[in-house]
Amino acid sequence: MSALLRCVRDMHHVFRVVIRNMKHPYLQGPSDVYYTLTLVGQRKPFYISEVAKNTLNPTWDYIQASDFLVELPYRVGAVNINVFLAFSGGDASASSSSSASSSGQDNGSNKESDMGANVNQSYRRRWSRSANASSGDELLLQLRVDFHDLEWIHPLKESTLPSFPPNAVLLYLSDGIYVQSKIKDTMDRTDATVRKAVRALKAKVKSHEQKAAIVEGAQAAEQLTQEGSASVNVASEESARARRIQEGTTSVWKRAVSHKSNTDSRRPRVAPRKSELNDLLNHAARMMAYQAQLLEVKADIAKAQETLNARVARRNTNTQRARDIRLRQQRAANLRRLVQHERALLADDRQRVLELRRRLAPHAQLVAQQSRSLYTDKYKQLIAQAERSLQINKRTLAGVRRNLLARQRKLISHLSAIYPIRRVTSPGIGPASSGGSKSLSIRDVVLSPATMAASTGDEHVSTALGYAAHFVFMFAKYFEIPLRYRIVFRGSRSGICDDVNSNVVYPLYNGDQQRFLIACNFLLKDIVQIARVRHPQRKINFGKSVLSHLDALVSLEIPH
Repeated sequence: MSALLRCVRDMHHVFRVVIRNMKHPYLQGPSDVYYTLTLVGQRKPFYISEVAKNTLNPTWDYIQASDFLVELPYRVGAVNINVFLAFSGGDASASSSSSASSSGQDNGSNKESDMGANVNQSYRRRWSRSANASSGDELLLQLRVDFHDLEWIHPLKESTLPSFPPNAVLLYLSDGIYVQSKIKDTMDRTDATVRKAVRALKAKVKSHEQKAAIVEGAQAAEQLTQEGSASVNVASEESARARRIQEGTTSVWKRAVSHKSNTDSRRPRVAPRKSELNDLLNHAARMMAYQAQLLEVKADIAKAQETLNARVARRNTNTQRARDIRLRQQRAANLRRLVQHERALLADDRQRVLELRRRLAPHAQLVAQQSRSLYTDKYKQLIAQAERSLQINKRTLAGVRRNLLARQRKLISHLSAIYPIRRVTSPGIGPASSGGSKSLSIRDVVLSPATMAASTGDEHVSTALGYAAHFVFMFAKYFEIPLRYRIVFRGSRSGICDDVNSNVVYPLYNGDQQRFLIACNFLLKDIVQIARVRHPQRKINFGKSVLSHLDALVSLEIPH
C-alpha cells in the first residue's frame, strides 16, 4: 500500500521524472531529449525540462512550482507528457545568434540578458514546431498520466531498481516511485516468468546434485565390491592349492597300496620298511594341516563377505543421510532468505505506516477542529428545530392513522349494512321464517351447517356463500390485508383458489361435495387470518359456521 492516497496525489508531489529503455525508429543510439508537460485538453505547455544529453535513460530532477510557465489549479489529477528529440541544427543556429549578439556587447550583464533571450527564443521555437515534427524537434513519446491510476513499485531509499519495459516513465513522488498500471502489469508478468525460470533451474540443479550423489555412492560400492572380489580370489587360490595337495596325497597313498598288493602277490609277505611308514605319516599330517588351512580360509572368506556387506550398507546409509542433510540445509537457507525478505518487507510497511500516520496527524487534528467548530449554537438550534418538526410530523401521522381507522370502520359499517348478518329462528332454506332453532342469515338468506350439508345443488346456499365471500373480499381490501387463499367473486358461482399449491379454483356452490367442503374451509381460514391480523392479542370465539366467523369479525370492528 502506498503512503500517498489515490485521492490526494497530484502534480505538486512530483519532483523527478525518469524514462527507461527509450525506443523509437528515429533513435539510432544515445541522443539529446527533453520533455514538456501540458494540462489535459490544452496545447500550451506549463513546464519545459532541460535537455538530457547523449542518453537512452534520461533523468530530470528538481521539478519546482516556480519553473512552471503558467499557474496551475489547486489540484491537478492528470497531465500529458511529451518527449522530444532535440534538433541539433536549431540549437546551433540559436547558439550562433547568441554568440553574434554577445560579440557586440562588452559587459557581462548584457551577455547574460542575451543568453536568457536566446533560451526563451529557443523554447518558443521548440513549442512552435512541436505540432509539426518534420520541421522541428521530433516527437518520440506521448502519453497521458492519471495520478489516480499510478501504482507504487519501489521505495526511494533503495538504489537498485527492477528491469522495465521499453519507454517506461517513472514518477518520483514524496513516498516512492510510481508507474502506470499497464507498466506495472507488464513488470509483474516479467517477474512471474523469471521466477518460473529460476524455479525450473533450481529443480534442474537439484536433480543434478541427486544424480551426482547416487553416482558417488555407486562408485564407492563398486570399489568395496572390487576389494571383496580380490579377497575372494585369494581365498579361492588357497582352496585350489589345498585341493591339489589333497589330490597328490591321495594318489601317493593309492600307488603305495597298489604297490603293496602287487608285491604281496609276487612274493611272500614281509614287514614294511620304517621309511615308507614315516613318509605315509608325513603325507597324512600335511593333508590334515592343509584341510585345517582350507577351513580357516573359508571362514576368512565368509567373514570378509560379511564385512563387505556391512561396509556397503553403511556407505549407502551415509550417502542417504548426506543427501538428506544437504536437502535440509538448502531448505533452511531458503527459509532464512524468505524470513529476511519478509522482515525487510515488514520493516518497510511499518515505516510506511508511521510516515502515513505522521502525515495524517495534522489532517486528523484539522478535522477534529472543524467538527468542534461545527457543533455551535446555530447547529444546536437547527437540531432542536428538527426535533420539533419530527414531533409535529409524528402527531400528524398519528392523526392520519386515527382518521384512516375511522374511515375503514365506517366503510365496514356500510358493508355490514349492505350484507346484514342476523339471527333467525328458521331452520328452513330460503328467506327466514318463524319457528325452529336459531341460525344466522345474510341478506335474509339462511346459512347453517345443517343447511349446507342437506341442500346439495340449492341456490340459496350458493347465494349466501357468494354474499359472504364478497364481504370477506371487500373487508380485506379496505384494510389492505393479502389473503392466503384468493377469492374469485362471481356472485352465486364464486370460488376460492390456493395459489401456493395449485391453480385449481374450488367452488363455493354445491357441485362436487368434497371440493365444496374444501372451499368452505379455505373461506373460514381467510376470516381467521383477517381477525388475527387486526386483533393479534385478543381471544376470539368464532363458532362453527361461515356466518358465525363473519359475525365475530364484524363485532370486533363495530361493537354492538
